[in-house]
Amino acid sequence: MKAFLTFLGLYVFLITVPLSGQDGSLDTTFGTNGIIRTDIGSGGDYGRAIAIHSDGKIFVAGYSYTGSNYDLSVVSYNSNGSLNTSFSGDGKVTTAIGSDDDKAYAIAVQSDGKIIVAGETDNGSKDDIAVVRYNTDGILDTSFDSDGIVTLNSGSNDCGYALAIQSDGKILVTGIYQGKVLVARFNSNDGSLDTTFSADGIVTTSISGVWDYGRAIALQSDGKIVVAGYSYNGSNDDFLVVRYNVDGSLDTSFDSDGCVTTAIGTSNDAGFGVGIDASGKIVVAGRTDDGLKNYVAVVRYNSNGSLDTSFDGDGKTTTSIDDTDWSIGYGVMLDFNSKILVAGTSTATSFLTNFGAVRYNYNGSLDTSFSGDGKMVTSLSSNQNGYCVAIQSDGKIVIAGSDGVSGTQEYIVARYTGSAGPLPVELSFFTAQYLNDTPTLCWTTQSETSNAGWNVYRSESDIFEEASQINTELIPGAGSTSEPTDYVYVDENEVVSNTEYWYWLESVDYSGDTESYGPITLLIPEDEEEPGSPEIPGIYGLHQNYPNPFNPSTEISFMMKESCVAELAIYNIKGEKIATLFQNKSVAKDELIRTNWDGKDDFGKSVSSGIYLYKLRTNKADFVRKMILMK
Repeated sequence: MKAFLTFLGLYVFLITVPLSGQDGSLDTTFGTNGIIRTDIGSGGDYGRAIAIHSDGKIFVAGYSYTGSNYDLSVVSYNSNGSLNTSFSGDGKVTTAIGSDDDKAYAIAVQSDGKIIVAGETDNGSKDDIAVVRYNTDGILDTSFDSDGIVTLNSGSNDCGYALAIQSDGKILVTGIYQGKVLVARFNSNDGSLDTTFSADGIVTTSISGVWDYGRAIALQSDGKIVVAGYSYNGSNDDFLVVRYNVDGSLDTSFDSDGCVTTAIGTSNDAGFGVGIDASGKIVVAGRTDDGLKNYVAVVRYNSNGSLDTSFDGDGKTTTSIDDTDWSIGYGVMLDFNSKILVAGTSTATSFLTNFGAVRYNYNGSLDTSFSGDGKMVTSLSSNQNGYCVAIQSDGKIVIAGSDGVSGTQEYIVARYTGSAGPLPVELSFFTAQYLNDTPTLCWTTQSETSNAGWNVYRSESDIFEEASQINTELIPGAGSTSEPTDYVYVDENEVVSNTEYWYWLESVDYSGDTESYGPITLLIPEDEEEPGSPEIPGIYGLHQNYPNPFNPSTEISFMMKESCVAELAIYNIKGEKIATLFQNKSVAKDELIRTNWDGKDDFGKSVSSGIYLYKLRTNKADFVRKMILMK
């Protein structure tokens, strides 16, 4: 059996995608012919966000009309689509917060099963940000700010549009606050603002000076926070991506100031979903308007904020789902097998709307293994709007939104087929670097089950069937472990300069079954070029570390032709300083300096296997070299 590992949106789901077959058909084992409709209030019900718990239960949040206004609403479903009656007795709950409308736009499930919802509440004059937490039975969690509800009020119209939960349980909410992009961080134990995050728990970022919206949020493996949305450029809106350090400061390694805006069409562009793939590339999905039509828009950025030109030539692609006038992408899933799935809404005849989805290959072309042409449309009744998407552990695709049945909107959930099986390996990182004139692959697993080892495949195209295995012996795996494991493989096969190569990994379990992961790409540079490294000049004076590769420590030495004052520091491959070995050290002419690095950062924490840079900075010149830590 051969399959692929995939990653999705804000959360990582372990699913496999086969090399052949077609996904995107309604799953008739779910509800009625793949569809569930849920009536909640006395008027319209609008599902706007979805989350799937590890036990398979599906949660949808939004808002419902309860007679005089809208209240926040949450519905819980069992994996077969039936209502989960352990949640609030009937699977449905509504919550009134303010004196007027209350609406939810985001939902997540904590590791303990508690449900977090974010949105807005009308205080009678302005909208405030609302964050609500429920116990697993649907009752408000009174340990969260004493009543289960936290609000933020700036005096302007504010809203929370997306949320994420950090590995330490802290809760991040993004949206708009005083007309600026908001990121707020809350402590999980009591719902209070986390004062270690920008001193007061709240960060706002103004790009345009008019209005800037945070509409989606994702967490990188290093803890950095990525927010996507849109920003006013003076005449219309552009895609917006902002990256923050873990303390809430803007990450200046991302496009120099932490912020990137991208124009796609000639009119308004807006990002509504964001995901980060295992190589650190950022994918934003939304819509673009050329003045006549709306299209699904997808933009992929490199980890430094530049457009990834390997994606459709310029980093951007647009698609009409049903070749109509109106297509919008609201949710995005990232498939590590190079697939990008965007779900949303497409117009039908008579200006009615349908559920729609598009799946792209890694290079930005439509994936014809999905619904035949890469585009899927589901017409259910009158007006359906797909607002959110998630993937189950078995690979099935779940889209939720609202459906205008008999003129009244209801929650609607549709499930589509996808192929999956239990995964023996959870791969969290896979990259390639051209190091010392040799392609070097690094990857990290978070856990492994019965993993005998690895094979590496290489091709000059993105077609797996054209790839050849390049390792002569199986690279030993970690067997069964719940601890992270790091790997480094050097491709000693002949390569041609100025040629792009595609790499895949294949894990082999003890029964002989295989799973394939990838691809990633590496461009072999012209002589003297080494892409992918920070722009640190390499000049005479700093010696190659020994041993290299090394574990657990290595010696670094240098000699200067004239006296100087020196600093020696270690950087990761992204150019971020992780350890300072010494600074302000007086070095005499022709003095040989030797020092050791023990593979730990400035906090005494051992770093993972991979490629690192060691930089010597002096008052005369700067020097840099690369080294490999292999555990």
